[in-house]
Amino acid sequence: MKTLFNLAAILLLLIPQAYSQTSFGLRFAINPGQNPAASYLIVNRQDPTKECLFNVEHIMPSKLIGLMVRMENENFWLMGELLYGQSETQYSLIYTYRIAKEDETNLYAIKKSFIDMPVTVGAKLGLFEIFSGFIMSKDLTTENEMNRVDGYSESLPALRFGWHVGAGVALGPVLIDVRYQQEFSNYGTGQFINGQELRLFNLPDRFSATAAFRF
Repeated sequence: MKTLFNLAAILLLLIPQAYSQTSFGLRFAINPGQNPAASYLIVNRQDPTKECLFNVEHIMPSKLIGLMVRMENENFWLMGELLYGQSETQYSLIYTYRIAKEDETNLYAIKKSFIDMPVTVGAKLGLFEIFSGFIMSKDLTTENEMNRVDGYSESLPALRFGWHVGAGVALGPVLIDVRYQQEFSNYGTGQFINGQELRLFNLPDRFSATAAFRF
């Protein structure tokens, strides 16, 4: 552990020396809505009257706002951000015993407020930039309509992790980019109905259009 702290201290000393210019700024982001690919999971197989298909249906549009700090030299840059946002994801439960009788889909929204903390490394190509990095997310508040489902429970991690990649332009103090972001944990991870984890095959992802003004 002492070695780890020493390594972190050395990095904190070396990074500012490698980048000659440091700037701070405000960042705004818009995430368009999307309908993820269907990835149905059969739940409650042991009870035909409660057997259902679980799926993620809709990701609603969202916005983020926050702060950034960027260190750069002639060719490369390193950036950290702290972004606040709100999200809404809609899941469905389709009860199989009703399919022959009626087309009924029960939708359940999970609304969250959260903090995203991306760390990004980029390269300059004239006015254009390309970049990639890792992102850590922390949920602040959650409103979960899935709590109304019999037998529902959850055991969610304190933090979520993922990666992102993107490209943009630097116009003096204004930075504009488009990003693709994906989490490492699948939809439904840490959510359960009667002890069965609702883990789907697909991973949470999104595109973002962002703009920043640095001081």
